[in-house]
Amino acid sequence: MIANSEKMNKNHDMVDVEKIRDKITLENLVDKIISEYKNEPIDLLGFGDADDEYRYLLFLRDSYIRTLSDLVGYFNKARADSIKVLEIGPFLGIISVALSELGFNVTVTDIKEFVSCKNLQTKFQKYKISYIESNLRDYKLPFNDSEYDLVIMCEVLEHLNFNPLPVLKEINRILKLNGLLYLSLPNIAKLENRLKLLRGESIHNPIIDFFNQLNPNDNSIVGLHWREYTMNEIKEMLEQMDFKIIIQKYYSVPFQQTKKVNFKKIIKKVIRHIINFKPIKRIIYSCILDNENDPTLGDTLVNYALKNKICSRQFHFTDATTPK
Repeated sequence: MIANSEKMNKNHDMVDVEKIRDKITLENLVDKIISEYKNEPIDLLGFGDADDEYRYLLFLRDSYIRTLSDLVGYFNKARADSIKVLEIGPFLGIISVALSELGFNVTVTDIKEFVSCKNLQTKFQKYKISYIESNLRDYKLPFNDSEYDLVIMCEVLEHLNFNPLPVLKEINRILKLNGLLYLSLPNIAKLENRLKLLRGESIHNPIIDFFNQLNPNDNSIVGLHWREYTMNEIKEMLEQMDFKIIIQKYYSVPFQQTKKVNFKKIIKKVIRHIINFKPIKRIIYSCILDNENDPTLGDTLVNYALKNKICSRQFHFTDATTPK
């Protein structure tokens, strides 16, 4: 049984991942928080999408657990209430709510369309999470220099349709020296994308998503992936913005293979022109590449980057490069 927010001790001396698992597993914590979104729906943009939001949270359950495990493990020797956390682009706030429940001092920032949602504000207020409106395209975050110990940015960078470097500089500015940027995003070189390219297909959003984004009755206002990255590209950007990479990980969505791959049978299926059957595509590509032992085929990139020093890099903006 998970204690509720009133009963949980937010002044525990340490955040120890093993102790937390003894009391309330991170899995149960995430499940408890997600279940609240079924009983207390958000409907972020007022389009009647609460059921789809809940299903989306269930789909992301394992990634939430992974992220929490990463963060709690990293700060397992620190007092939770001494860690100032900012989550950029929290969506419905699962990670921030969980961290607040575990005793962290949490603030979130997101676009006006999301932060202005009264149901979401109520959720954040319930868990004593501060929320502030901002838009990354303004290249200015409404926070003080060296204010945060941890900045979380999960599945946000790929949604920016403008140059991300000034945003990274702003994150550098608001982090304390040796503060942590936890950056998670899709891997553009994942197995699924390589398979699509082999078939001559695009790895980007379908064109219909452009129309959906500009449809007043659709909630895809920030749903497009404008630019995904490889791990080396993330490393190059962060290091040149005066971050020090300390950990980089690949994660994959498990692929359940029910039968042992029969290569001859696969070739016959290719010959019979059923290569477009999705499970077969995956099996064929698994034969070509060693997706079990090649981490670069993973679906998600996770980066731990410390603020090495204050970024003094200067940028020159023109009408063409200023997003607003």
